[in-house]
Amino acid sequence: MNEQKEMLQQSGLDWNVISEPVQTASGIIIPKRKALVREDTQTVLGIHGTGYEPYQNEELLNLLFQIGTKTGLKLHTGGSFKGGEKV
Repeated sequence: MNEQKEMLQQSGLDWNVISEPVQTASGIIIPKRKALVREDTQTVLGIHGTGYEPYQNEELLNLLFQIGTKTGLKLHTGGSFKGGEKV
């Protein structure tokens, strides 16, 4: 297993965010809104406009590894708050 995948697992961030339509209890879809849902637990992380695209944990970690390679900084820990709302 590569270092990034291992870090995602150790920090509890080895999950993705999916987008789902927002609708009322009677089934009316609310336009221009989407729910961001944690794929592994089906927890709603937030409601956003349809133009918002979530940054996946794996993408974030990849970016941080690239920055670390260029700057010499090494990642030590990672995690999330509020059930994944903040990473």
